[in-house]
Amino acid sequence: MPGESSAKTFLDSNVLIYALGREADKKAAAIALMLPSATISSQVLGEVANVMRRKLGFTPQQAAEVVVDLIGRMDVVLVGTRTMLMALDLAQRHSLSHFDSQIVASALESGCEVLYSEDMHAGQVFEGRLRIVNPFAAPRR
Repeated sequence: MPGESSAKTFLDSNVLIYALGREADKKAAAIALMLPSATISSQVLGEVANVMRRKLGFTPQQAAEVVVDLIGRMDVVLVGTRTMLMALDLAQRHSLSHFDSQIVASALESGCEVLYSEDMHAGQVFEGRLRIVNPFAAPRR
């Protein structure tokens, strides 16, 4: 994604799930985004662990190893009371689901400019400073 390499980025859980998956193109795109400068939240870690156990067949130990690796690989922010209050406000103002609003609030609080997500509306901008980008969308011509 040209011009976005210097922007502070936040990764939604779906990006990390693709990094663990078998779809070669999406896996490569997701892994390329997992830079030490990328930010994730404690919520994202929980969602990833849940999907690994329930849908991908990981054992508790394997899921724990992946989560520990992610913690060591990227910047992790905690979802606290301030984040929760911001998320409730964002959900109401932008008609977001509760969990999407927590992701957006975490990204905003951590100063991110780009939120990579396949599930949210690509191109949407929150608070005039956080843009949603679908890293798996075909490039426009």
